[in-house]
Order: sequence, then structure tokens, then C-alpha cells
Amino acid sequence: MAFVAGGTSGRRVLMSDEAMRALAEKAFEAKRLHRTKLARLPIERKLEILLDLQRTVNEIARAVGRPTKAEWPREILPRPDTG
Repeated sequence: MAFVAGGTSGRRVLMSDEAMRALAEKAFEAKRLHRTKLARLPIERKLEILLDLQRTVNEIARAVGRPTKAEWPREILPRPDTG
């Protein structure tokens, strides 16, 4: 069986099962590597990412007229050592 995908140009592309499997494996491997990279980040960076995501979600909610959720205060981030 073959898979038909719509390209950005509007043309349809026919992919064999083998090509589709190879593409999926490549995508899953990239996803695994990205998650491993994120897991190795220091907790401070993970908190920064979380706070940025909270702010972004609230910006989108405001833009479409939906209620926002409380954001964690940025003060929870550790201060850099000024040693």
C-alpha cells in the first residue's frame, strides 16, 4: 500500500510503505534526540522554558478572548552567582 501526502506546492506525492517507514523512523529519531537534549538541560533553564511557555499560552488566550491562567512569578528562578 502507498501513502499519498500533500506537498506545500499543492502537488500530491506518492510514497511507498518503505519510504514512509524510513521517514517516520527519521522523525522519531530526531524527536528522541531532541528530548534527550532537553532532559540534560539544567533545572534553571527548564524553569525558564516553562515560564516562557506559560506567558505564550496566556498571550494567545488573550488574543482570542479566552481567560488566562496564573503564571508563576519569575522570582522562582535562581539568581546567578555574582561571586
